[in-house]
Amino acid sequence: MTELDIEAAKRLRAIWEQRKKEHGFTQETASDFLGMNQSSVSQYLRGALPLGVEATLKFAHFLGINPQEIRSDLPDWVLNKKAGDLSLADDVIFMVRGFSQLSMPHKQLVRQLVDALRSAEIGNFN
Repeated sequence: MTELDIEAAKRLRAIWEQRKKEHGFTQETASDFLGMNQSSVSQYLRGALPLGVEATLKFAHFLGINPQEIRSDLPDWVLNKKAGDLSLADDVIFMVRGFSQLSMPHKQLVRQLVDALRSAEIGNFN
């Protein structure tokens, strides 16, 4: 995990604890909304799993916050999207083996490459 991943996990945990006091939810109730099991929720909150784009968007939506409150390093193209509202090209990027293990700066580079290929009309990225 990168320093950015660790900081994101700390921010998520702090926001989680604040909202949990206000709304009284549990990891179990949140897991249903987030579409993941309780163990995964716990691992994200402890920082055992790095928060990728999709998980960040899901947690932000659940907590009613801007995703940048969790990950300030999110690229601009993510900010207007919701979890589950990624384009086909975005979904393809996330399915590439090993993409979820990349650091956020490396994920941004992959995204820039796909955008460049799309602009040059190389490959089927539309």
